[in-house]
Amino acid sequence: MDALYSMIKGARGNGIWFRSSQVAKRVPLPRVPVIANLVKEVIEELCERGLVRVWSESRRGKTYYITKDSPLWKKAKRGRRLEVVENT
Repeated sequence: MDALYSMIKGARGNGIWFRSSQVAKRVPLPRVPVIANLVKEVIEELCERGLVRVWSESRRGKTYYITKDSPLWKKAKRGRRLEVVENT
């Protein structure tokens, strides 16, 4: 989530577009396929919750976007840490 936080925090427009691989590169862990898959799963979970949307799909994978209307965007711009809370 820190990777998305920094991407949103540094955004200068009304939204950001990204692929899961771009987020995975910002994660301070070794660049191995397992990490990339975990990042993709987290982003997909955020999509299911309506916090992130799918912009397009291609052979290279999905392109996601977050706009200023998303609660994630609002929290990051206010300087609050982003957290994913499990629904139990």
